[in-house]
Amino acid sequence: MQLTRKIVIIFLIAILNIMVLGCGAKAVEEEAKVKLIPVEVVQVKKQDFVRGVVLSGTIEPQATATVIPKIMSAEKIVNLSVAVGDKVSAGQTIAVLDQSTVAIQLNSARNTYEDTLRNYERNKVLFEAGAVSQSVIEQLEVGLNQAKNGLDVQELAYNNTIIKTPIGGIVTAVTVEEGNLASAQTPIATIVNLDMVEIDCSINESQVNKIVVGDKVQIRIAATGGKIFEGKIKNVSPTMDQRTKAYPLTVVLENIENVIKAGMYAEVEIITDVRPAAFVVPAQAVIQRNGITKVFVVQDDKAFEKEVEVGLSNGKETEIIRGLNAGEEVIFRGNEDVVRGDPVKVIGRGEK
Repeated sequence: MQLTRKIVIIFLIAILNIMVLGCGAKAVEEEAKVKLIPVEVVQVKKQDFVRGVVLSGTIEPQATATVIPKIMSAEKIVNLSVAVGDKVSAGQTIAVLDQSTVAIQLNSARNTYEDTLRNYERNKVLFEAGAVSQSVIEQLEVGLNQAKNGLDVQELAYNNTIIKTPIGGIVTAVTVEEGNLASAQTPIATIVNLDMVEIDCSINESQVNKIVVGDKVQIRIAATGGKIFEGKIKNVSPTMDQRTKAYPLTVVLENIENVIKAGMYAEVEIITDVRPAAFVVPAQAVIQRNGITKVFVVQDDKAFEKEVEVGLSNGKETEIIRGLNAGEEVIFRGNEDVVRGDPVKVIGRGEK
Protein backbone atom coordinates (compact mmCIF):
# COMPACT_ATOMS: atom_id res chain seq x y z
CA MET A 1 0.00 0.00 0.00
CA GLN A 2 2.80 2.34 0.91
CA LEU A 3 4.63 1.44 -2.33
CA THR A 4 1.55 2.26 -4.34
CA ARG A 5 1.34 5.71 -2.75
CA LYS A 6 4.99 6.40 -3.63
CA ILE A 7 4.36 5.38 -7.22
CA VAL A 8 1.39 7.71 -7.44
CA ILE A 9 3.37 10.62 -5.99
CA ILE A 10 6.25 10.03 -8.42
CA PHE A 11 3.77 9.87 -11.30
CA LEU A 12 2.14 13.15 -10.26
CA ILE A 13 5.55 14.88 -9.95
CA ALA A 14 6.49 13.69 -13.44
CA ILE A 15 3.27 15.05 -14.90
CA LEU A 16 3.80 18.37 -13.11
CA ASN A 17 7.33 18.64 -14.51
CA ILE A 18 6.09 17.94 -17.99
CA MET A 19 3.47 20.66 -17.68
CA VAL A 20 5.98 23.19 -16.31
CA LEU A 21 8.48 22.43 -19.04
CA GLY A 22 5.77 22.67 -21.68
CA CYS A 23 4.59 26.03 -20.46
CA GLY A 24 8.15 27.32 -20.36
CA ALA A 25 8.80 26.22 -23.92
CA LYS A 26 5.58 27.80 -25.03
CA ALA A 27 6.57 31.08 -23.36
CA VAL A 28 9.94 31.01 -25.11
CA GLU A 29 8.20 30.26 -28.38
CA GLU A 30 5.76 33.13 -27.88
CA GLU A 31 8.63 35.47 -27.06
CA ALA A 32 10.40 34.42 -30.23
CA LYS A 33 7.29 35.23 -32.18
CA VAL A 34 7.33 38.93 -31.04
CA LYS A 35 7.60 40.96 -34.24
CA LEU A 36 10.25 43.70 -34.42
CA ILE A 37 9.02 46.61 -36.52
CA PRO A 38 11.69 47.73 -39.03
CA VAL A 39 12.34 51.47 -38.89
CA GLU A 40 14.79 54.04 -40.20
CA VAL A 41 16.02 56.77 -37.91
CA VAL A 42 17.93 60.02 -38.05
CA GLN A 43 19.92 61.59 -35.23
CA VAL A 44 18.79 65.04 -34.14
CA LYS A 45 21.45 67.70 -34.64
CA LYS A 46 21.47 71.48 -34.84
CA GLN A 47 21.82 72.91 -38.33
CA ASP A 48 20.76 75.90 -40.40
CA PHE A 49 17.24 75.43 -41.74
CA VAL A 50 16.47 77.04 -45.08
CA ARG A 51 13.09 77.43 -46.73
CA GLY A 52 12.47 78.80 -50.18
CA VAL A 53 9.89 79.17 -52.88
CA VAL A 54 10.11 77.78 -56.40
CA LEU A 55 8.82 80.05 -59.17
CA SER A 56 8.61 79.28 -62.85
CA GLY A 57 8.98 81.18 -66.08
CA THR A 58 10.51 81.09 -69.53
CA ILE A 59 13.88 82.35 -70.65
CA GLU A 60 13.84 85.69 -72.47
CA PRO A 61 16.79 87.60 -73.96
CA GLN A 62 17.67 90.71 -72.02
CA ALA A 63 18.30 92.64 -75.25
CA THR A 64 16.51 92.29 -78.61
CA ALA A 65 16.78 94.61 -81.61
CA THR A 66 14.77 94.69 -84.82
CA VAL A 67 16.96 96.46 -87.38
CA ILE A 68 14.95 98.81 -89.62
CA PRO A 69 16.41 101.25 -92.21
CA LYS A 70 16.15 104.95 -91.38
CA ILE A 71 15.49 106.19 -94.90
CA MET A 72 12.87 108.46 -96.41
CA SER A 73 12.09 106.35 -99.48
CA ALA A 74 12.51 102.76 -100.62
CA GLU A 75 15.98 101.77 -101.73
CA LYS A 76 17.37 98.58 -103.21
CA ILE A 77 19.43 96.25 -101.00
CA VAL A 78 22.75 95.84 -102.82
CA ASN A 79 24.48 93.82 -100.12
CA LEU A 80 23.15 91.58 -97.34
CA SER A 81 25.93 90.11 -95.20
CA VAL A 82 24.18 88.11 -92.47
CA ALA A 83 22.11 84.95 -92.16
CA VAL A 84 20.10 83.38 -89.36
CA GLY A 85 22.43 82.01 -86.69
CA ASP A 86 25.29 84.42 -87.40
CA LYS A 87 26.95 86.09 -84.43
CA VAL A 88 27.35 89.84 -84.83
CA SER A 89 28.95 92.65 -82.85
CA ALA A 90 27.38 95.98 -81.92
CA GLY A 91 27.88 98.46 -84.78
CA GLN A 92 28.55 95.78 -87.38
CA THR A 93 27.27 96.42 -90.91
CA ILE A 94 24.69 93.82 -91.91
CA ALA A 95 23.36 95.37 -95.15
CA VAL A 96 24.03 98.17 -97.62
CA LEU A 97 21.37 99.98 -99.66
CA ASP A 98 21.79 101.60 -103.08
CA GLN A 99 23.86 104.75 -102.54
CA SER A 100 23.95 106.15 -106.09
CA THR A 101 21.40 108.92 -105.51
CA VAL A 102 22.45 109.89 -101.98
CA ALA A 103 26.12 109.88 -103.01
CA ILE A 104 25.41 112.52 -105.67
CA GLN A 105 23.38 114.57 -103.21
CA LEU A 106 26.10 114.27 -100.59
CA ASN A 107 28.81 115.36 -103.02
CA SER A 108 26.72 118.38 -104.09
CA ALA A 109 26.06 119.38 -100.49
CA ARG A 110 29.76 119.04 -99.64
CA ASN A 111 30.76 121.26 -102.59
CA THR A 112 28.17 123.85 -101.63
CA TYR A 113 29.40 123.95 -98.07
CA GLU A 114 33.04 124.22 -99.07
CA ASP A 115 32.30 127.05 -101.51
CA THR A 116 30.24 128.86 -98.91
CA LEU A 117 32.97 128.41 -96.31
CA ARG A 118 35.68 129.83 -98.61
CA ASN A 119 33.52 132.84 -99.47
CA TYR A 120 32.82 133.48 -95.79
CA GLU A 121 36.49 133.29 -94.84
CA ARG A 122 37.48 135.78 -97.62
CA ASN A 123 34.87 138.28 -96.56
CA LYS A 124 35.77 137.88 -92.92
CA VAL A 125 39.30 139.07 -93.72
CA LEU A 126 37.83 142.06 -95.52
CA PHE A 127 35.47 142.72 -92.63
CA GLU A 128 38.37 142.81 -90.21
CA ALA A 129 40.11 145.27 -92.55
CA GLY A 130 36.97 147.46 -92.58
CA ALA A 131 36.16 146.79 -96.23
CA VAL A 132 32.97 144.80 -95.60
CA SER A 133 30.05 145.77 -93.40
CA GLN A 134 28.72 143.86 -90.39
CA SER A 135 25.44 143.06 -92.17
CA VAL A 136 27.28 141.36 -95.04
CA ILE A 137 29.20 139.11 -92.65
CA GLU A 138 26.00 138.24 -90.78
CA GLN A 139 24.27 137.22 -94.04
CA LEU A 140 27.28 135.11 -94.98
CA GLU A 141 27.20 133.41 -91.56
CA VAL A 142 23.54 132.49 -92.09
CA GLY A 143 24.36 131.04 -95.49
CA LEU A 144 27.28 129.08 -94.07
CA ASN A 145 25.09 127.59 -91.35
CA GLN A 146 22.47 126.60 -93.91
CA ALA A 147 25.11 124.95 -96.09
CA LYS A 148 26.47 123.07 -93.07
CA ASN A 149 22.99 121.87 -92.15
CA GLY A 150 22.42 120.71 -95.71
CA LEU A 151 25.71 118.79 -95.63
CA ASP A 152 24.78 117.17 -92.30
CA VAL A 153 21.42 116.06 -93.71
CA GLN A 154 23.04 114.46 -96.74
CA GLU A 155 25.75 112.78 -94.65
CA LEU A 156 23.02 111.30 -92.43
CA ALA A 157 21.07 110.12 -95.48
CA TYR A 158 24.23 108.47 -96.85
CA ASN A 159 25.05 106.82 -93.51
CA ASN A 160 21.48 105.52 -93.27
CA THR A 161 22.10 103.43 -96.38
CA ILE A 162 24.65 101.46 -94.33
CA ILE A 163 22.55 99.27 -92.04
CA LYS A 164 24.26 98.44 -88.72
CA THR A 165 23.10 96.43 -85.74
CA PRO A 166 22.79 98.48 -82.52
CA ILE A 167 23.58 95.45 -80.32
CA GLY A 168 25.77 92.39 -80.46
CA GLY A 169 24.22 88.95 -80.42
CA ILE A 170 22.78 86.23 -82.63
CA VAL A 171 20.79 86.84 -85.79
CA THR A 172 17.44 85.14 -85.21
CA ALA A 173 15.60 86.37 -88.30
CA VAL A 174 16.39 87.87 -91.70
CA THR A 175 13.24 89.17 -93.40
CA VAL A 176 14.64 90.43 -96.72
CA GLU A 177 16.82 89.22 -99.56
CA GLU A 178 19.54 90.95 -101.52
CA GLY A 179 17.90 92.87 -104.37
CA ASN A 180 14.70 93.62 -102.44
CA LEU A 181 13.55 97.16 -101.81
CA ALA A 182 13.95 98.30 -98.22
CA SER A 183 12.23 101.16 -96.43
CA ALA A 184 11.46 102.42 -92.94
CA GLN A 185 8.57 99.94 -92.91
CA THR A 186 10.77 96.97 -93.85
CA PRO A 187 12.67 95.21 -91.05
CA ILE A 188 16.02 93.85 -92.19
CA ALA A 189 16.84 91.44 -89.36
CA THR A 190 16.27 90.65 -85.69
CA ILE A 191 19.24 90.43 -83.34
CA VAL A 192 19.02 88.77 -79.93
CA ASN A 193 21.69 89.05 -77.26
CA LEU A 194 21.68 85.93 -75.07
CA ASP A 195 24.84 86.71 -73.11
CA MET A 196 22.48 87.83 -70.36
CA VAL A 197 18.97 86.38 -70.11
CA GLU A 198 15.92 87.12 -67.99
CA ILE A 199 13.10 85.16 -66.38
CA ASP A 200 9.84 86.88 -65.51
CA CYS A 201 8.08 85.35 -62.48
CA SER A 202 5.50 86.27 -59.86
CA ILE A 203 5.63 85.95 -56.08
CA ASN A 204 2.72 86.07 -53.64
CA GLU A 205 2.05 88.74 -51.04
CA SER A 206 3.17 86.62 -48.07
CA GLN A 207 6.66 86.25 -49.53
CA VAL A 208 7.29 89.46 -51.48
CA ASN A 209 8.70 91.31 -48.46
CA LYS A 210 11.15 88.49 -47.77
CA ILE A 211 13.16 89.09 -50.93
CA VAL A 212 15.50 91.92 -51.93
CA VAL A 213 16.74 93.13 -55.30
CA GLY A 214 20.21 91.69 -55.79
CA ASP A 215 19.51 88.48 -53.83
CA LYS A 216 21.14 85.42 -55.40
CA VAL A 217 18.87 82.64 -56.65
CA GLN A 218 19.30 79.14 -58.05
CA ILE A 219 17.84 78.34 -61.45
CA ARG A 220 17.17 74.87 -62.82
CA ILE A 221 16.64 74.49 -66.57
CA ALA A 222 15.51 71.01 -67.61
CA ALA A 223 16.54 71.52 -71.24
CA THR A 224 20.19 71.85 -70.18
CA GLY A 225 20.15 68.48 -68.41
CA GLY A 226 18.86 69.91 -65.15
CA LYS A 227 22.00 71.98 -64.60
CA ILE A 228 21.82 74.51 -61.78
CA PHE A 229 22.66 78.13 -62.64
CA GLU A 230 23.10 81.08 -60.31
CA GLY A 231 21.24 84.28 -61.01
CA LYS A 232 20.02 87.30 -59.09
CA ILE A 233 16.84 89.27 -58.63
CA LYS A 234 16.87 92.26 -60.99
CA ASN A 235 13.67 93.96 -59.89
CA VAL A 236 10.46 93.43 -57.93
CA SER A 237 7.29 95.31 -58.76
CA PRO A 238 5.84 97.28 -55.82
CA THR A 239 2.37 96.82 -57.30
CA MET A 240 0.32 93.64 -57.38
CA ASP A 241 -0.80 92.33 -60.76
CA GLN A 242 -4.57 92.28 -60.31
CA ARG A 243 -4.91 89.51 -62.87
CA THR A 244 -2.59 87.05 -61.10
CA LYS A 245 -2.87 88.53 -57.58
CA ALA A 246 0.90 88.34 -57.31
CA TYR A 247 3.90 90.64 -57.60
CA PRO A 248 5.94 90.44 -60.84
CA LEU A 249 9.68 90.07 -60.50
CA THR A 250 12.55 89.59 -62.92
CA VAL A 251 15.58 87.36 -62.46
CA VAL A 252 18.73 87.71 -64.58
CA LEU A 253 21.61 85.31 -65.19
CA GLU A 254 24.73 85.24 -67.31
CA ASN A 255 24.79 82.98 -70.35
CA ILE A 256 28.21 83.66 -71.84
CA GLU A 257 28.43 80.16 -73.37
CA ASN A 258 24.94 80.57 -74.87
CA VAL A 259 23.82 77.10 -73.73
CA ILE A 260 20.55 78.65 -72.54
CA LYS A 261 18.12 79.44 -75.36
CA ALA A 262 15.20 81.83 -75.44
CA GLY A 263 11.89 80.12 -74.67
CA MET A 264 13.33 77.41 -72.39
CA TYR A 265 11.34 76.61 -69.24
CA ALA A 266 13.08 77.50 -65.97
CA GLU A 267 12.45 76.97 -62.26
CA VAL A 268 13.75 79.65 -59.91
CA GLU A 269 14.38 78.81 -56.25
CA ILE A 270 14.41 81.88 -54.00
CA ILE A 271 15.37 81.61 -50.31
CA THR A 272 12.72 83.30 -48.16
CA ASP A 273 13.50 82.04 -44.63
CA VAL A 274 16.64 80.99 -42.75
CA ARG A 275 16.72 79.58 -39.21
CA PRO A 276 20.29 79.25 -37.89
CA ALA A 277 21.16 76.42 -35.46
CA ALA A 278 17.73 74.78 -35.55
CA PHE A 279 16.64 71.21 -34.81
CA VAL A 280 15.53 69.81 -38.16
CA VAL A 281 13.99 66.42 -38.95
CA PRO A 282 12.60 64.88 -42.14
CA ALA A 283 9.05 66.08 -42.71
CA GLN A 284 7.73 62.49 -42.71
CA ALA A 285 9.02 62.04 -39.14
CA VAL A 286 6.30 64.39 -37.87
CA ILE A 287 2.85 62.86 -37.55
CA GLN A 288 -0.54 64.00 -36.31
CA ARG A 289 -2.59 61.73 -34.07
CA ASN A 290 -5.69 62.80 -32.19
CA GLY A 291 -4.85 66.43 -32.80
CA ILE A 292 -1.38 66.08 -31.30
CA THR A 293 1.83 66.71 -33.23
CA LYS A 294 4.43 64.11 -32.34
CA VAL A 295 7.45 62.14 -33.38
CA PHE A 296 8.67 58.69 -32.36
CA VAL A 297 12.16 58.20 -30.97
CA VAL A 298 14.02 54.97 -30.38
CA GLN A 299 15.09 54.18 -26.82
CA ASP A 300 16.34 50.74 -25.75
CA ASP A 301 15.12 49.25 -29.04
CA LYS A 302 11.59 50.50 -28.44
CA ALA A 303 9.52 53.28 -29.93
CA PHE A 304 8.43 56.12 -27.69
CA GLU A 305 6.34 59.07 -28.76
CA LYS A 306 7.25 62.67 -27.99
CA GLU A 307 4.94 65.62 -28.43
CA VAL A 308 6.68 68.41 -30.34
CA GLU A 309 6.13 71.98 -31.47
CA VAL A 310 7.02 72.54 -35.10
CA GLY A 311 8.15 75.69 -36.88
CA LEU A 312 8.82 76.13 -40.57
CA SER A 313 8.65 73.36 -43.12
CA ASN A 314 9.80 73.20 -46.72
CA GLY A 315 8.00 69.96 -47.58
CA LYS A 316 11.14 67.86 -47.15
CA GLU A 317 12.29 68.99 -43.72
CA THR A 318 10.56 70.44 -40.67
CA GLU A 319 11.93 72.66 -37.96
CA ILE A 320 11.34 71.42 -34.38
CA ILE A 321 11.02 74.30 -31.93
CA ARG A 322 10.33 72.27 -28.79
CA GLY A 323 10.19 68.64 -27.70
CA LEU A 324 13.44 67.10 -28.94
CA ASN A 325 17.01 67.00 -27.71
CA ALA A 326 20.26 66.73 -29.62
CA GLY A 327 21.40 63.16 -30.13
CA GLU A 328 17.95 61.55 -30.01
CA GLU A 329 17.14 59.13 -32.82
CA VAL A 330 13.88 60.03 -34.54
CA ILE A 331 11.99 57.50 -36.66
CA PHE A 332 11.30 58.89 -40.12
CA ARG A 333 10.35 55.65 -41.90
CA GLY A 334 8.16 53.01 -40.28
CA ASN A 335 6.69 55.45 -37.74
CA GLU A 336 3.20 54.99 -39.17
CA ASP A 337 3.22 51.39 -37.92
CA VAL A 338 4.31 51.91 -34.32
CA VAL A 339 2.70 52.84 -31.02
CA ARG A 340 4.29 53.60 -27.67
CA GLY A 341 6.50 50.78 -26.45
CA ASP A 342 6.58 48.76 -29.67
CA PRO A 343 9.85 46.87 -30.12
CA VAL A 344 11.67 48.08 -33.22
CA LYS A 345 14.65 47.15 -35.31
CA VAL A 346 16.71 49.96 -36.82
CA ILE A 347 17.47 48.97 -40.41
CA GLY A 348 18.90 52.30 -41.56
CA ARG A 349 20.23 55.60 -40.29
CA GLY A 350 19.90 58.75 -42.31
CA GLU A 351 22.18 61.77 -42.28
CA LYS A 352 20.90 65.06 -40.96
